[in-house]
Amino acid sequence: MTGFPCSPDIGLRKTFEVNVFAHFWTIKAFLPEMMAKNDGHIVNISSSTGIWGINKLSDYSASKSAVITFSECLNYEIARSGRDAIHVTTVCPAHLKTRMFEKCAIGKADKSALSGTKPLDLDHCVFGIIDAILTNRKLVCLPKTVYIMMFCKTFLPMDALYPVLHALGVTSFMDEYGV
Repeated sequence: MTGFPCSPDIGLRKTFEVNVFAHFWTIKAFLPEMMAKNDGHIVNISSSTGIWGINKLSDYSASKSAVITFSECLNYEIARSGRDAIHVTTVCPAHLKTRMFEKCAIGKADKSALSGTKPLDLDHCVFGIIDAILTNRKLVCLPKTVYIMMFCKTFLPMDALYPVLHALGVTSFMDEYGV
């Protein structure tokens, strides 16, 4: 067996410390000054896996989902405080062109609809984030197909969503990870 049951507890804790608690502590350090000046922009990096879970990424997906919800709550809290010049942007990229995911590919092992989907170029991701900051967008998903998946998850029951993710090759994304 692989995946979540085999994940060491220390690894689970570290994933949440880096992916969730680091956001909490950093924002807690800077937000009071932003609130006092009614000025600032917070950018939280999440992941498309925070929108829909991925096989063998239970802890990572859960931590990235927490970032999405935390950002949403921050937006509400800031809006309720009457501050209109503090913005929160959540970034949800799909897999990036980094060594971490070099063996992973959507639909690599099968003939899925997204077979051969290339990882995101880091420059493309950076420009997407800069554009989101300059336009005060609350959410940016890269590539834009991630928005389609969000829509599907919102309206499809779980039993209908899994076959869609499987047909797209998303469920096999991590099959080669760590091999």
